[in-house]
Amino acid sequence: MSGKRPSRLRILVADDEQFILDFHRYILCDDKDSDRPLATSFDVLCCRQAEDAVEAVRKSKKQKRPFAVVFLDVCMPPGQDGIWAAEQIRRLDPHTQIVLMTGNSEVDPLEVVERAPPPEKLLYVRKPCHPQEVRQFASALSAKWEAEQRLEGIHAQLESRVKE
Repeated sequence: MSGKRPSRLRILVADDEQFILDFHRYILCDDKDSDRPLATSFDVLCCRQAEDAVEAVRKSKKQKRPFAVVFLDVCMPPGQDGIWAAEQIRRLDPHTQIVLMTGNSEVDPLEVVERAPPPEKLLYVRKPCHPQEVRQFASALSAKWEAEQRLEGIHAQLESRVKE
């Protein structure tokens, strides 16, 4: 195990509202002029539709540059919704941490978990979110994602040694 850490963890944000995308970009991107830089640097990609988010995950997997965390708005008219996107993303990358965000109280969190399991890699939060909450979600879930990646690497090494 090298312990080498990627320089910037990748985060995907999908929301049909431009001001929400700008909000996430502002609070997750490290501002060089800030007196208080973020503990973790993030490479943030924003999409306005669920289909674009799924395509971004597909490309990231092909390039071997996966997203650690994906923030998805549940309602993104006129296209597919965030729950659909979570299902597709989970099929493409079972490792990514997904945060579903909604201002709609009619969405059933249990249905979301059934459609995009496992529950330990899926958060469901109500909007509006406070900037500190989004930063904390991004930092904690990225750290969890990194730890899982390291454990998978160690597991693969051990499996290889057992076969030898």
